[in-house]
Amino acid sequence: MLNKKAIQLSVNFLVVVILSIVMLGMGVWLLTQFFDFGVDIEQQISEKEEEAIEAALQQGELISIPIYTKTTQREELVLFGYGIYNVEDKSKFRIQAVSGIDESGTQVSSIDDWLRYDKETFILDKNEQKKDSIAVIPSETAARETYVFTFEVKRDVSDSSNIPDWQSYPFDNSVMKIYVKVR
Repeated sequence: MLNKKAIQLSVNFLVVVILSIVMLGMGVWLLTQFFDFGVDIEQQISEKEEEAIEAALQQGELISIPIYTKTTQREELVLFGYGIYNVEDKSKFRIQAVSGIDESGTQVSSIDDWLRYDKETFILDKNEQKKDSIAVIPSETAARETYVFTFEVKRDVSDSSNIPDWQSYPFDNSVMKIYVKVR
């Protein structure tokens, strides 16, 4: 009888160990899926869109968003590729979301919940370009209409002091607009 209890304890222990290993494996898999999401965003810009950005920058455009209107559904990611070409001396740049409005002109509440883009400052040498993307994820409560998001490209024109002096780049047309149709 003692032998039967020992075997039963061993079987229970093995079942717990196997379940623990399976749960750990699922946790690791979910974690990798979560972190791979950022990499996937960058890869989802089509080759056609990337070629259009490259062509526009080579033709002398300083800021390019070749495909600026896209259609999506609520809580569905849509990407807009953009490019910036620096014709000035080596400078710091940044992209800044200025506004988001719907068709009636009402401001989009919590614009940061809708937009995912690199908000960090980046450096471009003279005649260097940067290509990146802006991800838009409409909220689950978004109305089925067109939304306009406005971004500005800013360049630090300070004389290498510790206090940045951000000005629009280029000075005459620093605004990028994207249009998201939510269906």
